[in-house]
Amino acid sequence: MDLDENNEQRKESREHLIGDLLWTYNSDANDNTFFVGIFADESRSGMSIVTPGPIKEGCMLKLYCEGRWAGARHMSVKWCRKIEPDIYKSGLIINGVNDKQRD
Repeated sequence: MDLDENNEQRKESREHLIGDLLWTYNSDANDNTFFVGIFADESRSGMSIVTPGPIKEGCMLKLYCEGRWAGARHMSVKWCRKIEPDIYKSGLIINGVNDKQRD
């Protein structure tokens, strides 16, 4: 399983970290459904996570990673790829950061 398949395409370096996280969809509904994932790496403008199911591109998420940061991080799904049966890797960007700000 290659967790760093797009490293040569990155505009900035990422710190490789592995850790458990919880995430939920960022919506106005009071939905308290949390999903599990693995925090794989992080840069100043985004991160990637690994999940047991796909996450639709464009979705806005709230992520929680105890011991890594306080509270929730608000992120948007830029891409999602199947890397193994029932294992998906998603690239997330911090809400409000566009491509020109990351260059």
